[in-house]
Amino acid sequence: MADFIFLNPTPNLLKVADYVKFSGRGVRIVSNNQFPPITSANLHIFHENTYSTARKTSNPKEIPADCCMKMKKNIFNFMYGGKIKKALTELGEGFENGNITDLCLMNSLGVYSHDIKSTQGEPVAHQTLLSEYPNSFIVTGYMESLNGSEKMQMYDTDFSIKDAFGNDFFVVFTKNSRLEVCAHGNRLITVGSKTTEHINTLAESFPMLKQFSFKKVKELVISRNRQPWAYKVIDKRIVLLNDFSYFSLSLKLPDLWYEKAGRLLCSEKLR
Repeated sequence: MADFIFLNPTPNLLKVADYVKFSGRGVRIVSNNQFPPITSANLHIFHENTYSTARKTSNPKEIPADCCMKMKKNIFNFMYGGKIKKALTELGEGFENGNITDLCLMNSLGVYSHDIKSTQGEPVAHQTLLSEYPNSFIVTGYMESLNGSEKMQMYDTDFSIKDAFGNDFFVVFTKNSRLEVCAHGNRLITVGSKTTEHINTLAESFPMLKQFSFKKVKELVISRNRQPWAYKVIDKRIVLLNDFSYFSLSLKLPDLWYEKAGRLLCSEKLR
C-alpha cells in the first residue's frame, strides 16, 4: 500500500520521493493522462528583446539555501514576498510577472533532468488514484483544478513546431504577462494566465507567428505553487510542492532541502 503518491513528478520531486521511501514509507510514482509528457533539453528566457539560456547539465549551479529553504507559510512571508518582487523588477521589464523560481533560474542559469518515464508505469486518471488509494497522500507540482490561476493550452499548427522550437523549453516575459512555451510532437504547449489567449500573447513577442494558423485543441485550468514557501495544502490529501522546476527540468537545490521536504511529509504535520 502506498502512503504517498507522487503525481507527475519533476526531477526534484523524485528526490523527495526517494527520501520518503528511504524513511520506510510506501511510495508510488505515477503520471496521469491529463497532461502531455513534457521533456525538454535546455531552457531559454526571453525578455526585453533579448534572451538568456539555462543549459541542461549533470551538475548545475546550486541555488543558495536562503532562497529556497522556507517550507511553510508564516506571518513574515509577506515581507519575503516583497523582497522577491523587488529583486525580479530589478532584472528588467516584464520580470515583475515572474516568481521565485524564475528569480533563482536567472541567478543560476543551470538546470538538470532525469529519465522520469522509466520510474513510472501506465498513466492513471486522477479520480482513479483517489478511489484506489483513499488513504494515500498525493504530492505534486501541478494539477488540474478549476480554482487554479493558470491554464495550459494546446494548439495544432500548420507548420513544423519542432523546426521552430526544437526540444527546448521557453519562458517569455512581456510587459503584461509571463508565458511558458514548448513543443510536444507537432503541437504547441503553452502555460500562462487563465484570463488570456496565449497565442495572442506569444505573437506579441514573435510577430512571425501571425503568418501561421493555430487551432486550440485542449485547455486545462491548473494549479501550481510558485510561492516562496514550498508547501501549499489543497486539502487533507493533496499538497502542491514548489520544487523549483519547469516540468522535466529542475534547478539544483541544497541536499538539505530534499531532506527537509521529505521529513515534513513523513511527520504528517501538513495533514
